[in-house]
Amino acid sequence: MIKKNLIIIIIFTVFNACNDKHVELYENGNLKKEYFLKDGMLNGNYKEFFFNGNLKVTHVYSNNKKIDSSVFYDKDDRIQEVIYYKKNSDTVFCKEFDNQKNILSKGFKFKGQKVKKWRFFKNGQIYKVNEYFIINGKQYTNQGWYFNKSGDTIIGKGVFMDLSIPKNGLINHEIPLKIFLKNPLISLESKVKLYVDLDPKNKINSDFSNLDKVRLIEINHHPENTRFAGSNLVYRTSGIKTIKGYLLEYLEKTTTKNNIFRQEHRIYFSISLHIN
Repeated sequence: MIKKNLIIIIIFTVFNACNDKHVELYENGNLKKEYFLKDGMLNGNYKEFFFNGNLKVTHVYSNNKKIDSSVFYDKDDRIQEVIYYKKNSDTVFCKEFDNQKNILSKGFKFKGQKVKKWRFFKNGQIYKVNEYFIINGKQYTNQGWYFNKSGDTIIGKGVFMDLSIPKNGLINHEIPLKIFLKNPLISLESKVKLYVDLDPKNKINSDFSNLDKVRLIEINHHPENTRFAGSNLVYRTSGIKTIKGYLLEYLEKTTTKNNIFRQEHRIYFSISLHIN
């Protein structure tokens, strides 16, 4: 009886393969995968199932590339994540849900890693925003803000800076760049230094992986405010200018054995402005 069932399954799969529809089954006969091929490439709806028969994931393909959206489920048929695709882009928009279908978080991913600002929810309300960068190929939590029930930022929780620079400037005119470490990670006694790429010959990688190979300008903290650093920039040519760098938070303490104990944390940034 088992052999007859096996023969029937194989014939069913081959028959449908002639019509570009492919089916894979579990040993118990439940559907495992269902998808369509055209010229050997995935096209159209793709479905994958758990052993118990419930949906596991759905995709939509066009010539082996995912388009539209993907939906991921748990074994109890509850949506866990939805991913939305953009044409010709490796960056996707994601929404994550809990078991009661409430949204947990939403934001962008680049090749499976969180990037840009992600919003996190409790009972439908935003309680946290994290900013993510890809640093040396790995996901890095750059800044984080927490909010009360009124939506106001909670000072003393999270880590973030205030960065101020005009969006537009004039050739041969001073443009103020100001950064204040509003909520430090290490201590309220922390000091900062600003490292900025202002050399047009520099080409900092998108993931900041070559910082040790480019020349950065070091700007020390203000003498009267150790969590503030800034400088006036002057450009000799017009166009879109991109400024990359990081704010270094550091704290040094002397131990009982007169050793220097140092803690550091970096907040990266990449900003653009237009020079007329």
